[in-house]
Amino acid sequence: MTAARDLPAEPFELRCVAVLAHRPAKPALSGQLGDRRNVPTRELAELYRTWARGGAGLLVTGNEMVDPAALGEPRNVALPAVPDPTARRPWARSVDGRRAAVGPAQPPRPAESAVPLTPTRAPSAVAFGNRAVRTAFAPPRAPTGDEIEAIVDRFALAARTFVEAGFAGVQLHGAHGYLISQFLSPLTNRRAGEWDRDRSRFLLELVRRVRAALGDSVPVSVKLNSADFQRSGFAEDESLRVVHALSDSGDRPALYFRRHV
Repeated sequence: MTAARDLPAEPFELRCVAVLAHRPAKPALSGQLGDRRNVPTRELAELYRTWARGGAGLLVTGNEMVDPAALGEPRNVALPAVPDPTARRPWARSVDGRRAAVGPAQPPRPAESAVPLTPTRAPSAVAFGNRAVRTAFAPPRAPTGDEIEAIVDRFALAARTFVEAGFAGVQLHGAHGYLISQFLSPLTNRRAGEWDRDRSRFLLELVRRVRAALGDSVPVSVKLNSADFQRSGFAEDESLRVVHALSDSGDRPALYFRRHV
């Protein structure tokens, strides 16, 4: 009689040929365990050490902001203007680095920060929510083409900094209203220029530049919603087109495709 397989405990080979020791994975989530300067704390490292002891094959961090002036929450970890991998190494070492992927991001519209009236950057200056909400949050500001290029470069710099600190890979946060998903949505990307002809261009360029910064041996993945569930918004058929575009690109990132039920 064939012995029953303990499937969760078995190794799992990713598309990029990296191998996870076990199949369970912790998805990205925000812990707000940076300090007041948005530097990783001892408590954050201890949390991930505890999760690693639980046997997860992959731990994905969450809400590592690429710009300290654009936070989702006050105590996010954020990349300083001049980044140094040193402050992030204890966090990476807490899980042995080999099975932790960092998730660089820019926050949703509006930024849920301590200063909600401060305008955030979004693909287009589309106000958030109903009239009552708009009185609390300033409408976002649409960045120029040069500013978009600078944001893309910050993502690539953040990815390289965290990998140099010891993290094993990168997952770009393209879901839940974060900046990448705003570029993908026709409701929030109403630009009339080179970045609007193909709304997936921002994501594809991010992947290309992150891959160029990391080389071919470091796993790169994308977290992508199947739809944003708003009328006339980013829908499942378009999401699948983005998946195929990512798959057909020479950079070929892995995908974490989140389907809401």
